[in-house]
Amino acid sequence: MKNFKIKPCGHLYSFLQTQMEGLTGNIEAAGYPFDRHVWDDPDFVPLKANYASWWAFEQTAYWIDGFTRTAILLGDEKAIKKASDIIYSVINNPDKDSFLGSKLLKNNGDTVYRWPYVVFFRACMALYDYNKDEKIPSAIAAHYLNGTYDYSDNRDVFNVEIMLWAYGITNDKRLLDLAESSYAEYNSKDQEKSVTGDSFRDSDFLTKRKIFIHGVSYNEYAKLGAILYKYTGKKEYLKVSVKAMDRLEKYYKLPGGCVSSAEYTNSNRYYEPYETCDISDYTWTLENMLGITENPVYADYIERCVFNAGVGSVTEDFRALMYFSSANQLITNEKANYTNFLMGNSMMSYSPHPKTQCCPGNVNRFMPNYVLSMWNVKDNDVYFNLLGPCSFEADINGGKIKIDVKTSYPFDNDFSIDIASDVKFTLHIRVPGFSQGYEKLPSGFEKEDGFIVSEIKGNTHFDLTLKDKIEMHNVYGGAYFTKGVLVYSLGMKGKREFYLEETVNGKDFPSYRMSPDKPWNYAFEEDASPVFEKGNSTSFDLDSDISCIKVKARKVENWKIREIKKCKCWTWDYKDTVKEGPFVFTPKIPNMKNAKVSDTEETITLYPYGASKVRMTVLPVVKNK
Repeated sequence: MKNFKIKPCGHLYSFLQTQMEGLTGNIEAAGYPFDRHVWDDPDFVPLKANYASWWAFEQTAYWIDGFTRTAILLGDEKAIKKASDIIYSVINNPDKDSFLGSKLLKNNGDTVYRWPYVVFFRACMALYDYNKDEKIPSAIAAHYLNGTYDYSDNRDVFNVEIMLWAYGITNDKRLLDLAESSYAEYNSKDQEKSVTGDSFRDSDFLTKRKIFIHGVSYNEYAKLGAILYKYTGKKEYLKVSVKAMDRLEKYYKLPGGCVSSAEYTNSNRYYEPYETCDISDYTWTLENMLGITENPVYADYIERCVFNAGVGSVTEDFRALMYFSSANQLITNEKANYTNFLMGNSMMSYSPHPKTQCCPGNVNRFMPNYVLSMWNVKDNDVYFNLLGPCSFEADINGGKIKIDVKTSYPFDNDFSIDIASDVKFTLHIRVPGFSQGYEKLPSGFEKEDGFIVSEIKGNTHFDLTLKDKIEMHNVYGGAYFTKGVLVYSLGMKGKREFYLEETVNGKDFPSYRMSPDKPWNYAFEEDASPVFEKGNSTSFDLDSDISCIKVKARKVENWKIREIKKCKCWTWDYKDTVKEGPFVFTPKIPNMKNAKVSDTEETITLYPYGASKVRMTVLPVVKNK
């Protein structure tokens, strides 16, 4: 339970407002199952026989969680009531054995059919943090304790997260015992591969070998050890989670900050895609790790993922998203998916429903979760972990504090901070890993383990400016540039046309075909000498006055869009199939030994990755002549 409040300001508030005006507030535009009542209809029946009964509950629970959190952060009373009505329709109507929700989930024999509760109960957690209604944790506790269900198989073990949350509020040790026993039993079994393709245990994370598993399940499982450590103090639990996240960073981290997952973790090669679900699930796990350990490196990972991969996976109006995104994506349409998994389908298009419905639900979570994780309080210590414009209020030791932060971060590194306090506390401000120091360290602050720290009492004001620099990162025969937390791409709005247009509540929610509208086939020069040009915009929109990087490059004249007549790919059953085209795909960067490079030097413009919906982030590098 949180004893503080966070309000987004500036561009963070604007982004969440755009969400609510877009898919978050009009989710029915994504089609089935979002176009009907699911959790709040006790008689709900799946639309199609080939959909597992749990499936619609998972997808809609993602949306309910994101919608609830966004509504609370915006102070949108109408939306809060809508979310509350859905949640209380479940909380207020337990079965005689305290089971919550549809009898389909109680009685059906589908694999992992209790997994959707993890997602739905997160929305309940958010509502409880807002209204402090003890009925919510009490009902959830009874749901787990008064049944006999085995939570030690496949994705069902993820319910450990919720059991421990309920234990933290109710102090009913039976919940802790159930969480530990479920986790232990899960790890003692030889897990059969489930319908989601999951099969792994703690021992997999503690080895040095790479593992090939479903990305969402990896991220959901990885945090359980840390949460168990939070409530037990047993360091062996935390060790597993730390190793799991270290493994993601070493083997699977991509330029945009997310980890590869199409649908499986594969490699860290720049062209690997990531599923939008993993943007939300990866950062949710990192947010848990950050809150439990206060290790600032997890905040670095969160910011890189949210402000690049996250924002880059949705259109500027938050009315369309991609199922798979990539650092390099020139072609997005209903046949543009270039991954081995279901190659040639619409998973790499911006659409309200890019083929599978988990992502239209889950995309609503990454930004509200970012804002709600910006601050943390532990006893007398207040942590400003994730940076951005916001207001923070807390009750500490019988006193009140209020902190207002004015900044355009991550677009610049200037902070103006005002504090009103009638109690003494210790303020920790995270220093991002990219920081090259400070223009001036505020009076009274000292450097300490990735933070600057000072005791605060009374009203005070200070300014802080972080230093950064443009950095060139070499990856697999190519390179990309960053400045601060932002990754920069050869980005463009692209040629855009609709291949499907839908109208909901008088608002249009189109599916797009996008392709380049300017030259893209460049190679960076080895001594690129990038120059930063600061813009005035705090919007991830290329039509605004957005900051950019100018850099020297040369055209690779024999580098073309990839065109093929047919393709071989995996199906949902992970069996090979052949599809007839023709197909037009984003190409990989060329081997420069065979490249025909122009003699003419040009200056190209790189824009923030998140604003660049059509983009080439990683380009080849040409040696100086």
